[in-house]
Amino acid sequence: MENWQTELFWVIVGASLTAFVAVAAAVLNWHSQRHKILSDKAWADYELRRDVYLDLVAGIDCLFTGGNAEGRSKWHETARKVRIVGSDEVVMALNALTAAIKENSGDADQRLYSLNLALRRDIRDLRSTPSEGTKLEAVAFPIES
Repeated sequence: MENWQTELFWVIVGASLTAFVAVAAAVLNWHSQRHKILSDKAWADYELRRDVYLDLVAGIDCLFTGGNAEGRSKWHETARKVRIVGSDEVVMALNALTAAIKENSGDADQRLYSLNLALRRDIRDLRSTPSEGTKLEAVAFPIES
């Protein structure tokens, strides 16, 4: 009689260990898949930002003296996209540049350098998860022409 009790004990222990290993494997698999999904979204976010930032920088000369006036509307359209997808730092640097140019304050070159630095930092700061949240207020999103 004692023999079947010992066998039952080991069957229960074996089944419990098997169940534990199966649950642990399922949790690890779920975590891995979740990380991959977030990483894929972060890469897509990076690629979108990079492309919009490159478009912004490519047409920036239209804002300076002797620039192409026809290109300004396209540049401002791209700037509006940057304000939506860009980091808070990029949006603030972009707004400082456009304000300096509009007010002819003389520090537009410095503001351009700051914008380029913010763009580089943002696309070089690749995170394993997509960006979240903003600290900007509604006034950070002007419609310029």
